[in-house]
Amino acid sequence: MNLPVLAARAERSRGFTLVEINLALLIVGVGLISLLGLFPVGLRQANMATADCAQAMFADQVLNMLHANATTMTNWARWKSNFNNDILDQVRVSGATIVVGVPATIDNYLGIENNVISYRLTFESVEKPIDFKGYVMRARIQVGNRPHTEMAVTNSPTYCSDFVYMGSVPK
Repeated sequence: MNLPVLAARAERSRGFTLVEINLALLIVGVGLISLLGLFPVGLRQANMATADCAQAMFADQVLNMLHANATTMTNWARWKSNFNNDILDQVRVSGATIVVGVPATIDNYLGIENNVISYRLTFESVEKPIDFKGYVMRARIQVGNRPHTEMAVTNSPTYCSDFVYMGSVPK
């Protein structure tokens, strides 16, 4: 081969062409746009995780207070007739009294502005699969993180706990 032809080829292949540079920029641009698109998803997931944690903390706090009150109930007649009122005696969370049966909302839960907890607490006697004849009561609390609406609580996680009467039963 001729020496001037080889020199010309070597000179042409030293740099990148404009087409190659544009293709590289396109690939980098698509990658950056994809990467930036992940940030809103990550922020939303972080907010959802925080809300889930607050809901679980609220349910745990309420159920623990109910268990503390249940341990003091040693009168069978009151257990059978007045369980709901006695177990809820002085149960307050973030300054709000806990209510039974109806959806309720607590604003600024844990002292955090705009941290809303909606809940519905219910009690029932455990009769299935075994009828415990009133010795075992179950508390169910559904907790959501949106302001009070029926849907905010209905589609939310449910936390349960059972309470066993430990006092003596009159014969």
